[in-house]
Amino acid sequence: MLQAVCDDGQLLTLALLEHSKIDEYKRNNKFFCPICREQVIIKAGMKMVAHFAHQKQSNCSIATNGEGQYHERGKLDLYHWLKRQGISTQIEKYLPMIAQRPDILVTIGKKQIAIEYQCANLSLPELIKRTNGYRTENITPIWILGGNRMKRKSNNSLALTSNDLHYIHQFNQAFPNTLYYYCPNTKQIARFQDILLTGRKKAIGSLEFYSISDCSLPGLFQPIVLNSNQIRYQLWLKEKLRFRTEPPIHLSRTERQWREWLYLKRLSPSTLTAVIHLPTKSQWQMKVPPWNWQSRLCIDFLNKKTTFTLRECQAFLRKYWQTPSIFPLIYPTSNPISEYLDCLIQLGFIKRINSHYHVQKKMEGYATLDSAIKQDETLMLKLERLSSITHEN
Repeated sequence: MLQAVCDDGQLLTLALLEHSKIDEYKRNNKFFCPICREQVIIKAGMKMVAHFAHQKQSNCSIATNGEGQYHERGKLDLYHWLKRQGISTQIEKYLPMIAQRPDILVTIGKKQIAIEYQCANLSLPELIKRTNGYRTENITPIWILGGNRMKRKSNNSLALTSNDLHYIHQFNQAFPNTLYYYCPNTKQIARFQDILLTGRKKAIGSLEFYSISDCSLPGLFQPIVLNSNQIRYQLWLKEKLRFRTEPPIHLSRTERQWREWLYLKRLSPSTLTAVIHLPTKSQWQMKVPPWNWQSRLCIDFLNKKTTFTLRECQAFLRKYWQTPSIFPLIYPTSNPISEYLDCLIQLGFIKRINSHYHVQKKMEGYATLDSAIKQDETLMLKLERLSSITHEN
C-alpha cells in the first residue's frame, strides 16, 4: 500500500517523497495501517515504488490482496495524471461508512468517482460488493484494468475471459459498452468500445490508445468515433467464416452438447442458415456463444411457430440467460433476444405487429458450404446498409 499513518498521526504517502526523506522517516518513526492499525514496514529501493507492507503473519485485507509493483506504479501514474488536471484527488482514501478503500477517490464539484485499478483477477462477489458499496454512497465506480490483462488479437479485437466481461461499463442507455485499461510500462490508457462478443472468448470493437499525458478524465466518457458500420460488419463476417470452416480443437462441455444436438438433427455448423450467429450488443447476458442460443431459437422454436411473443422466446431460452445483476457496471436495459429479433425483422424473416411477432419465412440451412458463405456475405451486407441508414436518420 502507498499510505500509512505515522506515529505522530500524519497520513504519509511514501512515493511522493525524496529517498533521503524516506530514509529519515525509516530511522525515526513507526508506521501503522490506516485500516487495521497494525504496524507496517517501509519498502523502498531504487527500482521500486516506495510503499508500506504488513508483516507476513498479518490478517489485514490489504496484506492478503498482495498488490505488486506493476499495480503500485499504475495507481501512482493515475493519481499524478488526475492531479495535473487540477482535479481534487485522494489516493487510497479509506471510506469507513462502507469499509472500502478505493485506489483513487476523485471529487468534481458535488460528484465523487472511485477509481479502482485492477491488475489481477478479483472474485465476482467481491467486485459486485465493492461496486454496490460505492453506489450506496452516491460514488460512481470506474474500474480500470491493468494493461497486463489485455490480450490483443488484432487491431479491432481482444481475447476476453469470463472475468474480464464483468468490468464492462455502460454509464447510461446511450453510452457504448466500454472496457478501460492502463499500462504503466507504456504510459498508455486504452478504451475498447462498442464491444460485440463473437464467441470463443473473443470480442470485436473500437480499440483506441492514448498517451496518459495527452488525454483527460472527461475524455474517457466521450464515445470513440473509429469503426464504421462497414468495418464492424466485415469483422463479423470474418467471424462467421471462421465459425463455419474452423471448428475448435478443444470443445467445452456446452459446445460439445450443442454439436451433439445438431448431429441428432442431421445438421452441420458449416451449412446452417445465415441468420444464425448474428451480432447482438447484449451477448454478454448469455451463457453460451451466439450460434448456440440463436440456432436453438430458430430451429426448435421459430421454425415451429406462426406467431409468438418476446416473453415466450425468453422462457424458451431461460437456461441460457444470465441475470444482469452479475454485470454491475452495465446499465440494465438491454435484451439480446430482442436485439436478435430486430435483426430478423430487418432481414424479412419475421414481422412485428404490436406485442406479437409473425413468422414470414422459414430459416433453413444450405446444401453446400459455398452457398452458406455467399448467403453470409449477402446478409451481412444488407445489415450493414440498413444500419447505416438507421444511423443517418
